[in-house]
Amino acid sequence: MVIPEFKTRNLTSPMMKFVQSCPFLEDYNIDLSKIGIQRVLTEKPDSNALDYIGSFMMSKAKDIRGNRWGQRQANFQLWLMRRSSYDVMREEVAEFLFNFEQWVEHCQAYDLVPKLSTFYEGKVEELMWADNGVYFSEWEGEKISLYMVQLHIIYFNDYPWGSAPPPEELRASFDGTYRFDGTIKFDGRGST
Repeated sequence: MVIPEFKTRNLTSPMMKFVQSCPFLEDYNIDLSKIGIQRVLTEKPDSNALDYIGSFMMSKAKDIRGNRWGQRQANFQLWLMRRSSYDVMREEVAEFLFNFEQWVEHCQAYDLVPKLSTFYEGKVEELMWADNGVYFSEWEGEKISLYMVQLHIIYFNDYPWGSAPPPEELRASFDGTYRFDGTIKFDGRGST
């Protein structure tokens, strides 16, 4: 058996492009033309940022041929700076955060979110959501305020045994549903 070579992937670029596609950011004076990774050891952010804050293994599976799959959740912290010449109202903050979280859910429903899975060439449904949005802070005299939102995406990795792909009947048996315990549900022909 030949073990396939590990290939690195870029996680942050597709996520940044996705966030930049939000259609109503300008309505809230958020300019995402410049977005990067948050610098550490600074008193305040100098731009919008998307930080990868780790992932964890949710479940793993193995079939009779030795092919393996892993279900993981990747987590991101999104920092959005708002520049304006007027005071920020709590209602506006709540409205923005609610609408951003709903927009991510809308994109999830219509398959417009980034694809991170290697499992079946990205043909399985991934689950992405935004939550824990808060108005983080503001800096007096500079008219800059900061929103913070967490983004999460559940994706799948595959580790085939040898070079042969899984049989078509096993491929067809994966229905892409999730169980509450985080495992992948098969129709009985695969293992979970």
